[in-house]
Amino acid sequence: MNNTIILKPINGLGDKIINLLGAAVYCHYKNYHLKAVFNENCMYYHFNSHNYYDLSLFKFTNLSVFNETKEINHNDLENALQFHNPDTIVSITPYSIYQKLKNEGLGISFEEVSNMFIKFAKNIEPNECISNYIPIGIENCYGVHLRKTDKIKTNPDIRHEMTPDENIMLLNKVIIMIEEMIEIEDNISFFISSEDNEHKQQFVDSINKIANNKNKTINLITIPENIPENIKSKLNYECILDMFCLSKCKSIIQGVKYSAFSVIASLLGNEKLINLSQYLDNNELCIIHLWNSVIQINDNKNFYENKYLNQINKYKEIGVFYGDIYISNL
Repeated sequence: MNNTIILKPINGLGDKIINLLGAAVYCHYKNYHLKAVFNENCMYYHFNSHNYYDLSLFKFTNLSVFNETKEINHNDLENALQFHNPDTIVSITPYSIYQKLKNEGLGISFEEVSNMFIKFAKNIEPNECISNYIPIGIENCYGVHLRKTDKIKTNPDIRHEMTPDENIMLLNKVIIMIEEMIEIEDNISFFISSEDNEHKQQFVDSINKIANNKNKTINLITIPENIPENIKSKLNYECILDMFCLSKCKSIIQGVKYSAFSVIASLLGNEKLINLSQYLDNNELCIIHLWNSVIQINDNKNFYENKYLNQINKYKEIGVFYGDIYISNL
């Protein structure tokens, strides 16, 4: 019997790596050989970018990752199975994988599965084209992840998106928190990441103004400008560099209700995240809470299984959960 599982992760970089980690953990416990096809059937995604990511910018350890199916050995493909994730943002989270394995008769704990997510995350590292240009001193920074274009909608998915008014309110809360941090800490450092440069600059101007008004010094750590063109031109280079830069920060502030990108950055790094979704309506339904077994969110981590089960059941009750993972013929 062929025990090869093919995964074709979808969406942007954060979702793709979440898919990869979830499938890797599942296959680890089921003794399947996972082969991930990272860039097949890619398309133009949000904010006019392509969701093809140059794999030469990564170092994958104990993970088999390919650009396209045709790169996989024919014998491995014969009778191979495929890993499906109908609800990209829910059914691949640590509790969902744990619940799936438990229902299939495996006697493992939720904490053990969560720790396996962390273990596989540490197997994803930047290669030298990325690591050589991660700014010096970034480990002393607070990373700030801003997200504008695809997370703000008039009729949002309450699990991870916001209305324009909610976005304004959340950003105001982030600014207030950063103002308090600037007041307390001397020579505080920030690394700001965003897919929207204008949005990023407005935020930078705001915190510079706060520092000037308080006569305080802040350090804004930025990507080096001397990156050679032959490296910088690699597809989605800046996005991948931003993710690994955030992963090196001592903590990440999410300037958004939820983003897989900064969740993964946190998981690749020191697993510390600041999220302010508690100020928004339907906070209890925010996806971020499903990652609280692998990431310290607002200095808290927990393994209370009922908390996670109740949240997923609420999704099912209101019709925003589209199904558990399953395995099918390729």
